[in-house]
Amino acid sequence: MQSDQISKNQKVCRVCSEFKTWQKQEKKSLKKAAQSAQHEISNSAGKVLETVSQELTISCPPDSEQLGRATWTFLHTTAAYYPKKPSADDIKAAGSLFSSLSQLYPCSDCASHLREEMKRNPPQLNSRNELNEWLCRVHNEVNTRLQKPLFDCSKVLQRWKYGPPDGSCD
Repeated sequence: MQSDQISKNQKVCRVCSEFKTWQKQEKKSLKKAAQSAQHEISNSAGKVLETVSQELTISCPPDSEQLGRATWTFLHTTAAYYPKKPSADDIKAAGSLFSSLSQLYPCSDCASHLREEMKRNPPQLNSRNELNEWLCRVHNEVNTRLQKPLFDCSKVLQRWKYGPPDGSCD
């Protein structure tokens, strides 16, 4: 059997192949296995470090970055599940949420910035799409001020409701 006749998924038989062909195939298999193992070890180590880090800081009050991430997660997730056609009560409740947040948010600079933003550009509460677009624009304005990357607003529902199309979150 010649090496060009061996399919990629077929394991090379040492008896059926010349030694050099078998040796190449085995090296490829070993390299692939080593890369896979390295990836698993790296992922596992990263998860352990993240868990340890979280456990060490769980008893500490959140810093501004932790609070900000948690708040954006809450707001974007809430907007992603906001009704497509909200009732008058839904609109009133969402307006109250943003108004209250702009008054009570623990970071006074952030609260002030939200109040100013809402005066210039009030929350768009007439549909799920409008609210998500408004919130993404506000978040990207904050990201710009903090010199962070901007979020692609066309992926809001993918990020905060449905997950990526590859099913990796299922």
